Amino acid sequence: MSAADATIRRWLLRAEGTAVMATAGALVAVAAIALLTAGFPAAASASLGVGVVVVFFALGAVIDAFAVRRADWSAGLAVLVSYALRMALIGLAGVALVNSGLLASQAWFGAGLGVATCVWVAGLFGGHLTGRWPVYDQEAA
Repeated sequence: MSAADATIRRWLLRAEGTAVMATAGALVAVAAIALLTAGFPAAASASLGVGVVVVFFALGAVIDAFAVRRADWSAGLAVLVSYALRMALIGLAGVALVNSGLLASQAWFGAGLGVATCVWVAGLFGGHLTGRWPVYDQEAA
């Protein structure tokens, strides 16, 4: 493994890891607020909303890793399309769960979806802004 590959791996782990940790914190916060204000069923619905977001964004991390390794003109397009697709799938999953009647609290489910989406994206920004840029790491000639 080259030094640049190792740096890219560390960079992706930092960015995605920051997003996962931030979203885990959001899960605890949203579930605790729901539990204190509306009881256990609301906390479970909020947790399910956060879980839906984590699943879709975590699966997209594989696409991000592939795109960064390619490093050509299609890499950015693949990442942008995957984000748009994942956001649409989050919305569809939310609508399907709300219409299914399986949720104890639709409002808390929506709150979990919204908070987790915002926190995940903010965590990605934070991870990318504070990480090292792999383009500056060159192997010794």
